[in-house]
Amino acid sequence: MSCQPSSIQVAGVVITQDAHGRYSLNDLHRAAGAELRHQPSNFLRLDATREMVAALTRSSDLRNGPVESIRGGPNQGTYVCEDLVYDYAMWVSAEFRVKVIQVFKTHQRGSSLAPVAPAFAVPKTLPEALRLAADLAEQVEAQQAQLVAQKPDVDLARRYLDSEGRDRCLLDAATALCIPPNTFYAALESEGFCYRRPGLNRKKKKKNRLLPHAEFVTKGYLVNRARLAKGAKGVERDVGQTMVTRAGMAFFHHRFAHLSTRQPEQLALLDA
Repeated sequence: MSCQPSSIQVAGVVITQDAHGRYSLNDLHRAAGAELRHQPSNFLRLDATREMVAALTRSSDLRNGPVESIRGGPNQGTYVCEDLVYDYAMWVSAEFRVKVIQVFKTHQRGSSLAPVAPAFAVPKTLPEALRLAADLAEQVEAQQAQLVAQKPDVDLARRYLDSEGRDRCLLDAATALCIPPNTFYAALESEGFCYRRPGLNRKKKKKNRLLPHAEFVTKGYLVNRARLAKGAKGVERDVGQTMVTRAGMAFFHHRFAHLSTRQPEQLALLDA
């Protein structure tokens, strides 16, 4: 049986198809890393795989069998239908299954993509063409002016991300952002980046410290550096601290730009 060329590639490996459109399990095995434990023969011996093959064989949707092995010749190997491709990928790992699904979906959408229409009407006369050229020139000039105006802020954010310094406590972060500390704390709390535990710190008669919401810890903007310290009576207590990461500094620089009193010469605070 002859096989047909395929444009499907998983992890750089071309997945060959047979004359009936089934996919090479051997190629998928190579794409998954070619580990011995993931050999197609091991997959086909699984009870779950045998049950799936039996169910697919009984299905009227398949004109040909779900599995076929070719012995000898240039196209030797095991070829399976798309359903078993996903089952094999899941058997290898969830990550490999996601990769395979994404590749197959992209391949399936490829033939149905409509051509992109031009962003402007094609001129039909010389005056229209001259007018279009003038409009485009004005747009380019306006964009360049905007980029020039934004360059200090972009450079500042890039320097935050490229810096090698440690995470900053909230006070240091407010100072670097040139935002009054109390204003910065209030903005973090009011806009939902941080919260305080209910009640007051009775010993010091002040509000409890700000703690980051999990969403912004996951995004890499804030982190809670928790640590335990022994008090006067040997009792351990949490003296952790909410810190702003480098990514968080870049994010809050843009988010709270309206609160900043930064002057151009204060850029050096980034390197402090």
